[in-house]
This record gives sequence, C-alpha cells and structure tokens, in this order.
Amino acid sequence: MTLYGRRIKGSGATEKTTLAGTEALPIDGTQYALISSIAAYIKTLPQSLSKLAAVAVDMKTAGATTLYTVPAGKTLYVHHVLIRGNSASLAGGTSYSFTDWRQTVDLSGMTVTTGYRILLTTDNTTFTPIAAAADFQITVTTGASAACTATIEVWGSLV
Repeated sequence: MTLYGRRIKGSGATEKTTLAGTEALPIDGTQYALISSIAAYIKTLPQSLSKLAAVAVDMKTAGATTLYTVPAGKTLYVHHVLIRGNSASLAGGTSYSFTDWRQTVDLSGMTVTTGYRILLTTDNTTFTPIAAAADFQITVTTGASAACTATIEVWGSLV
C-alpha cells in the first residue's frame, strides 16, 4: 500500500482498511500518528453548523421546555430550528417563543402531520448568543387546540 507515493511498511493482502480507538496509522515507516489524538484535536476546533438536539415537545400545554443546554466553555449561535413529526394539527398554536431568538412564532398553519417547518433566524435582526451552561428553550404561550407533540431540532454552531 502507498500513501502519498510512499510505500507503507507491512502493508499487504492482510492489511486493515479501518481504524478505531488508538490504533496507529503508519505515516513514514517508523512515524505514527495516533488516531485518538487526532480525533481529540479535531474536537477542540470550532464546530461548523450541526444538529445539536432533537427533542419531543408538548405543543399544547403552556410552559417552557429545554431544547439544548450549552456546554461549559462554549457559546451557542442558533442558525435554525426544524419542527417535524407533529402528532396532531397545530391549529390554534399562535405563540411559541425561543430563548433569546425568535419570539411569538405562529405555527397554527401546521395542520398536517406529514409536513415540517424550518424557522430561520430573521434577516437584519441582532440576536444574543446563548452563553455557556444556559438553556435554549421553547416557551408555549398559546399552544395548539388539540393535544399534540412535535420533534424540534436545534441547528447551530458552538464556539
């Protein structure tokens, strides 16, 4: 087997093609990079847009539900929220708010259970980043007329 035009010692018909845990990847004969060390380093880098949570939420009953708790040492920048899998019509649900993000969102148009809705950050609006150890929540003020749950996904970046 060759890597960047160099023959890797010990490779052949029985070579492993997958790596896991702390197995070593031969780079140049006697030099090795531990995969676990590389993975640990990558985890320290700023994250790109990621799905951070998917939470089942009661969409009828007034109250707050935590969608995501920001890890220590990180700041959350919410990009969008996806609402899917509602168990019943959200008719009557005219006021849902998200911590330091979108307020009084009307979801009453989600009357079919096979659809989904993406809530994006509003153009030309300044939002407050969610600090370490703080909760990003949805607050139901005026919920759906019928008993209903929905899955809410939080998408954003941790820095």
